[in-house]
Amino acid sequence: MIAILCRELLYIQEKNEQFVENGMVHFAKFRKIHQTINKFVRFTSTPYPFERVDKISHYIEEKIRNAPTESTLDQCSRELIEL
Repeated sequence: MIAILCRELLYIQEKNEQFVENGMVHFAKFRKIHQTINKFVRFTSTPYPFERVDKISHYIEEKIRNAPTESTLDQCSRELIEL
């Protein structure tokens, strides 16, 4: 979710000027930024009534513990390129 927020904010920042032609502040840009952050806060403050399922939690935790490191993945990518 945070990655989506960052991507949207970056898009707004890059595609909209700080000021309009007459030198005035581009308030529409800042309104978009406010709306995007407000939407993020609204979604993240909503509680989700999920119950913990131990079997699934343990599975995910095990996968995370045994996940390859970034350097291992990088090395695999380099090996694939050489094929």
